[in-house]
Amino acid sequence: MAKKVGGPKNLIAGLLAVGGFAGAGISMLISKINKGLKKNSVNSSQDAITLYPYEFLKSGKEQKLSVKKKDRFRVIDSDEDVIFIEKLSDPGSLHAFSISFLKDVSDFE
Repeated sequence: MAKKVGGPKNLIAGLLAVGGFAGAGISMLISKINKGLKKNSVNSSQDAITLYPYEFLKSGKEQKLSVKKKDRFRVIDSDEDVIFIEKLSDPGSLHAFSISFLKDVSDFE
């Protein structure tokens, strides 16, 4: 086979070139798959987040957590009778309140 390509040096060079192209193709394929997976995971996690901001209609306090009238929040997640919210005035902080408390002090339904 080495004679057909012009000797062992050309054979090795050809094999390296073919391997390089195959490796680059596989790398691009893996990159596209990873981008697709990341895109899908971002979309699925945003499905759980309510983008609609709710507003506290009156001040209140539940288990050492207080809320002020006119503060706005959005629902991040829920678990049975507990709702996890993020106050828009304090982004990144997660607070847990009972559903009945939120219905009582806010426009949350």
